[in-house]
Amino acid sequence: MYPEFKAWWLKELENFQEQREYIFSKPVLLEEALTHASFAHESGLPFCNERLEFLGDAALELIVSKQLFTEFPDLDEGTLTRIRANLVCRDSLADWATDIGISKLLRLGKGLQKKRDNGEDDILSSLFADATEAFFGAVFLDGGLMSLALVVEKYMDFQISRNRMDPLADPKSRLQMIAQRKGMGQPSYRLNAVEGLSHEPLFHVSVILEKKTYGTGSGPSRKAAEFIAAEQALNQLEHVDTK
Repeated sequence: MYPEFKAWWLKELENFQEQREYIFSKPVLLEEALTHASFAHESGLPFCNERLEFLGDAALELIVSKQLFTEFPDLDEGTLTRIRANLVCRDSLADWATDIGISKLLRLGKGLQKKRDNGEDDILSSLFADATEAFFGAVFLDGGLMSLALVVEKYMDFQISRNRMDPLADPKSRLQMIAQRKGMGQPSYRLNAVEGLSHEPLFHVSVILEKKTYGTGSGPSRKAAEFIAAEQALNQLEHVDTK
């Protein structure tokens, strides 16, 4: 590694940790997580990020599973599995890698580096996703599950903001997760009125968060009206700052 590149890289790793609000007690773990096998081979390094990727994959799935299990007590196993798969898939991991700078900091061999310099990130997306898992593995080894959970929480916030739960969960489930992540508690639904004939009813519903109405909906069933109210509330929450 050229001295000027190494100095730049190590400085960027410091900035990266500050932005993630997690400072490694063992910085070598972060360096390992951001070292691809091609770079390690060409540079004669005794480590690359493959083992950390293996660990991070399992640790990420555990944390996401726990979060979904806790926050969605009414969802069945199949739905939880589909949501989890969408949150931790390669595209989701690669998008976050680009957003937080992992794609820029991952050390690559000369051939792969040339592809990155040429803007061929689509070809390298799987490597960026792997490096993200390795980063999670490094956090887990460095700080344990509690530290990892805090980092993964930011990861999940990003994925939810990218609608990674669509179309795998209904509007009420999405609203529940987003409201909780904004510190607003559990949404409640109020039946305001039922109009029409018994065989053609029209239900009017409001969704309440923090004693305030965030959405209203009308539909041929209470469930349909609640879905419409939840969709309206989701639009409103786009303008609410996270606490």
